[in-house]
Amino acid sequence: MLLSILNFIFVLIRRMITYLVNHQNLSAPKKYKIKHTILKVSLACLILIPMSDALSAVAQFKPDDDQRFKAAFIYNFAKFTNWPENAFNENDPFILCTIGIKNSSNNLDRLSGKTIKDRKLSIVIVKAGESISHCHMLYIDKSAKVKLKQLLKLTFKKPILTVSDMPSFSKNGGMIQFYRKEGKTHLIINLDTTRESNLKISSRLLILAKVISNNSKP
Repeated sequence: MLLSILNFIFVLIRRMITYLVNHQNLSAPKKYKIKHTILKVSLACLILIPMSDALSAVAQFKPDDDQRFKAAFIYNFAKFTNWPENAFNENDPFILCTIGIKNSSNNLDRLSGKTIKDRKLSIVIVKAGESISHCHMLYIDKSAKVKLKQLLKLTFKKPILTVSDMPSFSKNGGMIQFYRKEGKTHLIINLDTTRESNLKISSRLLILAKVISNNSKP
């Protein structure tokens, strides 16, 4: 209940401030102050929101540990995405597949055993030539760049949430892309690809990302 109220207040304040910036004849310094107010309000709300929810709302801030921060985001991507019912059998675990990762330094192994959608989270390292049809989510490491086109063809229109930090990943048909700007982590979400795969991403995640619609096919 508290989280719902805080979300409503945050969205309302954000819309009011955005309206002022876009519709009033304000000087550049005043616009900067107004936008800075949005940031302060956001931080105030985060203090009151449970940590598991707050992790999904800090993409624009520089992490202390980039790899752990990325793992926390990947976990929250799954929490704030809905899969079609036919993507799971009754007792299936939630399978997070990774490809191109050669060791456990990425910290994704820390997520093993947690729950997603009331299902136990299982981490599976996919090797070259292995099927990915059993995956519900696929993290593609930069080291798998040469396989990207093939992987996106294999996941196209299938309920597999694809995530990577490769440049232009989302433009090429990937679903969620990390990117770095001025030392901070940001997100890009390709809505066309997620919708074509019958996946629904929560507005609570979309509001944190740069959302693109890309009709090109991988």
